[in-house]
Formats: sequence, C-alpha cells, structure tokens
Amino acid sequence: MKTIVDQNREQRTVPTLSTHKKPGTNLVNTLVDNRPATVYQRQLLDTMHTHHMSNPLQTYRKNNPSKSVPPDLSTLPGRTAPVYQLARNKKGDKEKLANVYHLVVQHIGNLDGNNLEAFKAAIYNMLGGEHNPGYQVYDVTDLPLIRDERVASDLEAKAGNNIVRSHHLLTDQEKRQRIAYNEIGFNEGAYFQAHNPRHYEANPTTGPFFNERMIINTLTQRDAGELVRYIVNGWDDLNVTDWRRWITIAKFFGISEHGKANHAKPIKYDKVVLYYDSRYRNIIAKGVKKRLPKKKRVAALSAFYDVIAKGIGVGEQVGKGSFTDARVDTLVGWIGLEAWDQVRDGTMTERQFIKAATQVILEEMVKNKRGRQEPEL
Repeated sequence: MKTIVDQNREQRTVPTLSTHKKPGTNLVNTLVDNRPATVYQRQLLDTMHTHHMSNPLQTYRKNNPSKSVPPDLSTLPGRTAPVYQLARNKKGDKEKLANVYHLVVQHIGNLDGNNLEAFKAAIYNMLGGEHNPGYQVYDVTDLPLIRDERVASDLEAKAGNNIVRSHHLLTDQEKRQRIAYNEIGFNEGAYFQAHNPRHYEANPTTGPFFNERMIINTLTQRDAGELVRYIVNGWDDLNVTDWRRWITIAKFFGISEHGKANHAKPIKYDKVVLYYDSRYRNIIAKGVKKRLPKKKRVAALSAFYDVIAKGIGVGEQVGKGSFTDARVDTLVGWIGLEAWDQVRDGTMTERQFIKAATQVILEEMVKNKRGRQEPEL
C-alpha cells in the first residue's frame, strides 16, 4: 500500500491544473487544482474537519452547555486514559537550587554585562543540564534519524528558513539543504523538530494552539529519535486518529559520538519535547508510556517540571520561550534584587535561600498558568 508521501511524489508528474466543463457546452464549470501541495492540503483540511466534528470535547460542550469543559479527554465518556497527578521532584529541585546558592557564594564580580550573561548561563545548566549524561549515542544507528527530511535542526531555523512548512511541500533542493543543516547540527548537538501539518493547515493565520510541554528523558538517542519518528509517521497517515494527532510539535536532542565527547556544556535532560494543548495531556502521556516503557527512560528531569512518571515531566508553555529560561529569569531577577547581598554577607543560609527561591519560582509559575489562554474547540 502506497504511503501519502509516495502518492504525492507520483502526483508531481501529472498535469497541475485541469478544467471541468458542463456537458454539451463550452462553458467552464470548475477549475480543479491538482498540484501535489494543494491536493495534500485539501486532504489535511478534510481530515481536520472530520476530527473536529467528531471531537469528544466538542460533543460534550454541545450536549452539556451548562457545564464546564473537562480538563482533558480522559474524563469524557469512553475514555480510559489514567488521570496523572502532578507533583514536583522536590528533592531534585532542592539539590539544583543548592548548587545555585554556592554559585552565588563563590561568584567573582558584580552581576552586570557579560558577567550577568555568564551567571545566567551557569544557572541554566544547573537547572536543565546533566553534568554526567548517560545518554547513549551511536552514529551507525542514530545518523539515519537526522537524515530524515521530516525533521529540521535548530540551525535551519536560526538561518531564517521556514521549518514549519510541511516536508511534503519541500523542493528537492530544499530537502538536500535540510539534510546538510541536520548533519552539521548532529555534529555539534542540536534539537531536531517536526511540526504537525494538520494543526498548521487548520490554523493558517494564527498558527496552532499549545500551552503545555512534555519532556522525556530517554536512555538512548535512538529511543528519542524513534519516538519522534513514530509521532511523525502518525501525522503522515491521515487515517491515524490516536494520541499522536493531538501533538503540535515534536523534537528530540541529537548529537554525534564525537560531538558528545567534545560538548562544552551539559546535555539537557529534555531528550524529547512535545508541545500540545494541556487538555490532551493524559491521553498523550498514556501513549508515550506505552511506546517507551519505563526501562527505556531515565528518572532525572529539569528543575520545576511536574513529574507524572519515571523520566516524564510536564510544564506550562507561555509564548515561544523555554521553560527553563523562564525559571532562570525569575530566579536571577530575585537574586539580583533580594538575595545577592544577603547570601554574600552570610545573612541568608543555604536552607533559607532554597525555601525563598522555590516560593518565588512557584508563584511566578502559578501566575503564568492563570494567565494562560485556553482555546475554543
């Protein structure tokens, strides 16, 4: 059976436009655009329309106008996904903040200019990076994962290229260019991301909605890349209606053996990152756990994520920024305004620092969640 990719490649050889005439006349009835891109776009829009019409949340809201919408699909009739309880890894967060406290104690100079940027980078690595990563990477098995034209490296985005565009619409030259960027990123260490074309086609003006991210710490790079590949395969098959369709963006961290050996900064805990509407958290988590069993996951996660299972955490997504960047900005702002002098002169202990820093960060997170926009479905 031919895949949608093969079908679209074949369509490149057929006429791009055709006209339908009314029988017995010379009048043009319809102009039909059969170009591969538009054929695929129409299929996506038709599929999104079908999914929207059969959306359980939409049905629930229609049948229960006086009730509030459930937080996610797992609470609706016919859904059996477990409801995961959110809880931080308090011990891990305290250990990371203790490292930040000692960084302040030992820091040389004031917090200004380049000194401030170096200070923020050090805290970022303490909150989000593994200093002795056990991430298993093998070029022979991992290189094919980044030679997949459906994923694009951070380098391509930084070069100003449109990495959101569906890979089905890329020219042969653009595909070769993407692979070249991916190989450079693989040598240096980069994230490789894919965007769900269904979500972008359904929201061409405003872009798709997502307000939460899920991070997964995998034992091997191959497991991380294969998980993203499995998700993208689900996007390519318009008949797939499982948990994968609710994910808007999926990315994994890729790095070569040489790159890991010479990597100057810690490798992030977030080997896989998924972006989605928070109301679909439980059904996505259930799918991830089934696809990536516990033995393939590593427990350690970045600071202040809510832990829902071994090696799986969730956090709010506000705008396009990084979750850990937001925590760093809050923490550094508080240190500069309140904690710096007290830590330096010894009037604030490590325990007091950890308690106060935790409270400041959690208050900011609560404020972000309260201000988080919820979409109309």
